[in-house]
Amino acid sequence: ARIPADGRYLIEHPTGAAEVLLDIAPDGALRGAGTIRTARKLFDGRVFPGPARA
Repeated sequence: ARIPADGRYLIEHPTGAAEVLLDIAPDGALRGAGTIRTARKLFDGRVFPGPARA
């Protein structure tokens, strides 16, 4: 596998992919990790709220 120069890894899953950022030291030690997520519409439809709570 190739190690990306910018530390961005693409992890694929059944519904798409997620981008992960890894900061790896020259000796291979992990110095930090993070994710990038963009806002996207998850659902489209109607909402049926339950009864009001006291």
